[in-house]
This record gives sequence, structure tokens and C-alpha cells, in this order.
Amino acid sequence: MRAACWLALLAGLLIPGVAGAQGAPAPAPAQSNVRMTFYPAQGDTVLYRGLRTIRSAAGRVTVTTVFSLPSGKPIQRTEAVYEAASLAPISWHLDDERSGEAESLVREGDALRLSYRADAHSASKSDTLPRRPGQMFTATVEPLIERDLARLTAGEVVRFRLLVPSRRDSYGFRIQRDDTPALQRPGTVVLRMDPDSWLVRRLVDPLYFVLQAQPPHRVLEFRGRVSIKTDAGDDQDLRIVYDAGQP
Repeated sequence: MRAACWLALLAGLLIPGVAGAQGAPAPAPAQSNVRMTFYPAQGDTVLYRGLRTIRSAAGRVTVTTVFSLPSGKPIQRTEAVYEAASLAPISWHLDDERSGEAESLVREGDALRLSYRADAHSASKSDTLPRRPGQMFTATVEPLIERDLARLTAGEVVRFRLLVPSRRDSYGFRIQRDDTPALQRPGTVVLRMDPDSWLVRRLVDPLYFVLQAQPPHRVLEFRGRVSIKTDAGDDQDLRIVYDAGQP
């Protein structure tokens, strides 16, 4: 498996919601929940579960996710806040209870402060980046897909800059329709996300999203690198199945 440590947080990015007509996200409800089940890339053994709560108020969306072992013991928590209209990031926090790993992104005026701590025994390192239009972070990738779904299903490529706190930098990415036979099934659309640079693509495995082909175009499944590491601290690629709208 190719190295992609700086993509490890991307499993926390998915926010399966309800899209409206293609080309524009539907107004977010005051609160909704999404349950997630994590499986090996091949196999049906449940490895982890997740519960995501999405709240919308005063033009902002707050997304809180708790990842747990099958026993119910929490192991990781993330919280993201972003502007509902522009998808501009306001803040992001990740805390891993097993390793002490922590990362954050905080808007400070015209800048974004990105911080990362590898484990409980390491010091946190921070850098700032200027705010620019079109910057995305993990929590806004799926809303970006909703917004540009008509373009994506028509075969266009959507490009953006992804903020990566663990690297305290941003990187060019692209999303496009994918025809990998193993992922195709009736009534779905498959999208692939990977680095925009051909050189980085040689080092980083792509991420795959499986969506409903018809409204409300929910994200049904994700395949790729996740933010949860193994007990040994290694990165892992998993399959995530989503169940939106559950209490």
C-alpha cells in the first residue's frame, strides 16, 4: 500500500447529507444524524462505528463525529464548523483518545492556523496560511460534491485546495467520475478523489465515493484511507457504509 499519512484524516471528511436539485445543496436541517460502520477493504467484519451529528444555525454548519470500537468505547472525536453558503472553513478539531494525536484548524482574521500533534508525548506544531477563496477541508468535501454534482456526473473534473492540518499546508486535489468495474452497481454514481499533481498521485492512493444516482443523492459508501489508525499506530484503508437520518 502506498504511503498517504497526510491523507489519514480524510475518513472524517464525509458528511452524507441530503442534496437538493443537482448543482445546489438543499437547506440543511436544524439537526440530523449519520451512522457509519467501518469494514476492512475486503470483508464484512465490523471494525469501528461512528455517529455524526450535523447542526445548522445562523449560516454556519457544525459537524461533530464520535468514532467508537464495536463495544461502544469512544476512540476518536472530531468537530468541524464551516460557512453554509461558501463552505469556507471556520474550525476543525480532531482528538484521538488512544494515541493522543490531535490536530486543529482555526480561522484567525485573514489567516488559518493549522496545528498538529503526533501523539501525547509530542509537542504541537503550528503554521498559518492565508485565507483564499475555494479552500476546502475534510468536512466540506462532501458538500462540495453536492454543489457540483451535475458537473461531476456530466464528466467534468472539479479541482480545489485541501487544507491538511497534519502537514500544516494545503494541496491541490480533484474529484471526477470513476468507472472502476468493482465499484459499480445499479442506481449509483462513483466518484474518485485524488491529488491534482501526477507526481503526488504516484504516492497517494485515491479515495472513492459511492452515491445514489437519483435524488437525494446520499453518499452510501466510502473506500480509502481513514483517520483511525490500527492498534499498532499504522494507517489503514477501510470501507465505510453510511446510514443517514437515524436517531
